[in-house]
Amino acid sequence: MSYIVRHNYEKKYLIKWPVDRTETHAEMAGLDRKEIRRMRREMFTKRAFLSFLDLLPIDLKIWRKEVWRPQQGALVQGSLPAFAFM
Repeated sequence: MSYIVRHNYEKKYLIKWPVDRTETHAEMAGLDRKEIRRMRREMFTKRAFLSFLDLLPIDLKIWRKEVWRPQQGALVQGSLPAFAFM
């Protein structure tokens, strides 16, 4: 599971809040708990293919690893499997 999914949809929001609260970061941002459960279920049962997605331009660049990393002075490294572009 990627860090962003864990942080937003699973981890409790604890910034200046008591530990016994159960709201996640996504709930604090305004998402309904039922919607979060639906999204998580879909996230882990359906495979994401580029041809099935309607991504924003920045998300498309991230998917294709075309994002510039200023600290390294290069594009994000890595390769994508062929099925990712189907």
